[in-house]
Amino acid sequence: MLENIFEEFLLPISIMVVLPLGIVWIVNRRKMLEMTQRMGLARLALEKNVDLDLSEFLKNLNAPARTLRERILAKLQNGLGMTLAGVGMLAAGAYMMYMNPAEHDYIPFFALSLVFLPIGIGFLAFYFKGKQLLQSEPEEPSAENLEQASEKGQHSLETSKQQDEE
Repeated sequence: MLENIFEEFLLPISIMVVLPLGIVWIVNRRKMLEMTQRMGLARLALEKNVDLDLSEFLKNLNAPARTLRERILAKLQNGLGMTLAGVGMLAAGAYMMYMNPAEHDYIPFFALSLVFLPIGIGFLAFYFKGKQLLQSEPEEPSAENLEQASEKGQHSLETSKQQDEE
């Protein structure tokens, strides 16, 4: 009886708690290590009295921020992965229920599909809404676009001066 309770309740609950906490700890630990390494490089540069602008050095040392387009594509990737995992769990649970309906081995698969499917659908909803917002917003200015715009502005300014002189 006690062994049955452990297998059916305590083991899945402990996995559901320990696994996410472990993942969060690993990610935070990696970020802290990267920050420590960046600060160590800045300290070495200061100790060696290298003539450099510290703010510019730290700005170049930091990882580049992801663009809005990259973040939206990450939502698509996460959404597809989670949705496919949910559908796979649902199919596995249905197969197990079909093969042996007397045993209740299929219940954890249905439970996991109820976790993965809504999360995946939520990611996909964020992706489509973000894509819609990205298309409605004007393009981000790049160096080439700014140069072209300034050249067009100078050309139109010269044309208007010529028309004023006539």
